[in-house]
Amino acid sequence: MIFDLENLNPGTWFDLPDGGRICLRILSLETALSISEAVTKKRLEYKHGQRFEVEDVNENKNLELTWDNIILEWEGIKTADGKPLPCTAEMKAKLMRGSPSFAKIVRDNLNHLNELEGTREEIERKN
Repeated sequence: MIFDLENLNPGTWFDLPDGGRICLRILSLETALSISEAVTKKRLEYKHGQRFEVEDVNENKNLELTWDNIILEWEGIKTADGKPLPCTAEMKAKLMRGSPSFAKIVRDNLNHLNELEGTREEIERKN
């Protein structure tokens, strides 16, 4: 097996039903941990004389950072008046939150990537 050490988690392009395409990748463990650190704040609470550490997680920021890391790029996605839609973190979040069809396309293709990864691992185990 060969690994590109400069790009350990490359994206995979998927064609979209009405034209255009989107590049997605599975979230790596390293990135997931980094996002978790960025969205989690720890604080201390005291109850009945005992000290407890409590974690507050900003779920909105967690989702936005996750979407920004799994959606790498797109081509051919346009506004209603035909202008190209920029592939920014804000636009990714807007489409994922507001467009069920876009979110389904992303989810279905990520599921496909996970299945492919599972198949690849199974083939490697058999060899």
